[in-house]
Amino acid sequence: MPPLKSLDVFSSFSTAKTKFIQLWEESDYIELIASADVRGVIGLANLELACLGHGKKYKRTFRPSSRHLPKDASFEWPNHDGLSIRIVTGESSFQGISIEHQNVSIESSNVEVVFEESEGIHQGVLDSLGIVTFLVNEMLPQAPKIKRMRPLMLAGQWLRKSMESNYDPIYMKLRDALHDDGLIRLLPMVEVEEKMELFLPSISQKRFNKLVKMWPKMDYEQRRTSLSELALPALRDVEFSTGRLEELIWKRVIFPGSRFDLATLLWRIEQSWPLEDEESRLHASTQADMLVKTGELIPQS
Repeated sequence: MPPLKSLDVFSSFSTAKTKFIQLWEESDYIELIASADVRGVIGLANLELACLGHGKKYKRTFRPSSRHLPKDASFEWPNHDGLSIRIVTGESSFQGISIEHQNVSIESSNVEVVFEESEGIHQGVLDSLGIVTFLVNEMLPQAPKIKRMRPLMLAGQWLRKSMESNYDPIYMKLRDALHDDGLIRLLPMVEVEEKMELFLPSISQKRFNKLVKMWPKMDYEQRRTSLSELALPALRDVEFSTGRLEELIWKRVIFPGSRFDLATLLWRIEQSWPLEDEESRLHASTQADMLVKTGELIPQS
């Protein structure tokens, strides 16, 4: 895969990236801060691996997730001599990378992308997790675990509400780049080998199971027609956007070595997440430990 900086989705962060890396290199101690949610865990694990790769002393802090904070809750930066990096995974002001003295805030940002097969410029929101992944891969592009975790940047886009209302050009851009480099596979739902969640109650489980059995004997045209007919009730479902339906039916994201497709993995992770604040933060820390150790996001049974 070409460096992430070569993708137009990250082109607007060039100056801020250079300043961020300079601060990083000059800092002996780094405090990492994020909310106790899935995106916070993935983002902090990326930054922790970067700290370990550069021999930096660091501290990890998981704050209460948005469900445990009032809407007008304020944030105070820690008081110390080192660098503080905060990943914002809830509502944000779309500032991208904000740097003030030794404090760095990373939040979602409005970006523009183009596609070879379509005219014009497409606008969308790049999730903060994608920006964190970009920064870490710029600092340690060949580190095995960081490269293995790179596809998890899609989790940030998948979990955004924008996927419920329209096509997400940023998700598509990142997905296609990861696929072109062989870091993910894209499979129709009938080809996902491990047990998955359909997420589509309007699709008959009985008809789906029958199609799975018949699939290997079908040619391309038969497969296309049969899957389209199976998916027809879901296309009438107002609860799902066309973009999310297309991903769930025709383009399930599969990570090498993972037991689940992306949608099923994130659903299982969120289903097992504790509801209470203290337990939630402890759970986030445990998940981050496993991710740093293995490079895999593993749902707890």
